[in-house]
Amino acid sequence: MRQIFKLYCPHKRLFYWAILLLLVSSCISRLARPEITGVIVDYQKKPIANCTVGEVKTNAKGEFCLPEQRYNKFFLTEIFQMEAPPIFVSEDIEKEGYISERIKFFDRYGGGAPKGTQYPMDTIVLNKTNQHFDIPKLLSDTWEMSANKQLDTLYLIKKDFFETCKTHRCGEFYQLHSIHRDQYYHSGKLPEGILSRHYLLHFQTQGSLEIQKILHYDHRVTDAGSNRGNDTLSVTGKWQFPDKRTVVFDSSLPELNTSYKIATLDFSYIMLAKSTVKEPVVEK
Repeated sequence: MRQIFKLYCPHKRLFYWAILLLLVSSCISRLARPEITGVIVDYQKKPIANCTVGEVKTNAKGEFCLPEQRYNKFFLTEIFQMEAPPIFVSEDIEKEGYISERIKFFDRYGGGAPKGTQYPMDTIVLNKTNQHFDIPKLLSDTWEMSANKQLDTLYLIKKDFFETCKTHRCGEFYQLHSIHRDQYYHSGKLPEGILSRHYLLHFQTQGSLEIQKILHYDHRVTDAGSNRGNDTLSVTGKWQFPDKRTVVFDSSLPELNTSYKIATLDFSYIMLAKSTVKEPVVEK
């Protein structure tokens, strides 16, 4: 075998160096940004043309396509890291007369995705800078609500929140909603002994209201221990809209029977603050 090797490769060192050079110079393709597609529309679902999304603009139908971006990394250095690199995408959405938004997402191992990876955003809604909402009509739907301990700040998301709200503002509000719904990393936003608390509000067009209060208990803390089940309380009531910024609840749940000012308003989420609170409690 040695004789055969000597016959075909008399210069062993040169052969080894060639192999080493090949390994060092070899590259592997990594994903920097997948192909992102979607449609930009306004509150009335009309397409917004000539809207800037990253480095491209929407067409007459409001459609955009951000092309895939890739880069090369040395093979050996990637082997030593033992895992695919992360990707972080942040693309601004801008149009004069509209509130700017941003496409923003992170994938810890996304850099290892193959060529041709796509990220469809579907429909993204932009609000005008002076957007007018028909609030009674907007509210007439099903909303999931969380609240702080004192219930003086309420965080509402619409039932189709994840289908209609996809930008960074949506993500920031959903984080607020989540940490007031669950004991997220022991956030301390809920009363002691409760792991999760949320409400389902069914607003009717005639001013009637159906409320479901859902509680999940921490059996390690409550006096009843593991024998205490989770609670779901269903009540009815009414809601009123006396002015452009106020919502009033009247139901069998005394903790909600008060008036709230609209602190934050969007087609998919709303933050309400008690009228007695001068500034809304935006806890993070």
